[in-house]
Amino acid sequence: MSSPLQAHTEQRRKLIKAAAGASAVFTLPSGAALANVSATCDQKSLKLYQDAAAKPISFTGAPDGWMRIKLQKYKMQSKIVGQTGRSWGEGILFDGVYYRVIMDTSGVNKAVLALEVNKAESLNGQFYYGLAHYNGPGGKPGLVLDQQLASKSVPIAGASCWNSLTGATLNSNTIIP
Repeated sequence: MSSPLQAHTEQRRKLIKAAAGASAVFTLPSGAALANVSATCDQKSLKLYQDAAAKPISFTGAPDGWMRIKLQKYKMQSKIVGQTGRSWGEGILFDGVYYRVIMDTSGVNKAVLALEVNKAESLNGQFYYGLAHYNGPGGKPGLVLDQQLASKSVPIAGASCWNSLTGATLNSNTIIP
């Protein structure tokens, strides 16, 4: 090989070695965009709730795609607003207060405050699942007692959204108090 050609080849080899050995700087996208999506999932859940043709009902007999609080079912003798005397019915105990779960005129289950509870018997192995809403950072889950409150609250769709708001590690849509 001729001397100028050999020098050119040697120069090219040095340039390739230098390029291969040089430090590379890679720019990774910021996690702020992802964090922002997680931080606003409660607002998206509320919009999803408000826009839904068939809104999730306040109380179900089984979990669904919405965050639910699993509540022991009780059979109780109590008075409810609009009744003159005590009657037997099913309900729940939440935060030390008894509620009767009744079906309203539109066919939706809702909970109403149980007054003058005379007897309450736990129905073992039977549960209601109440629609949960977010009470803000560090707050414990709230319970939506009727559809009217649900439309003004922040019902959460999905455990992933709940976890991003609370830092919990739930792997289902059911909260067990």
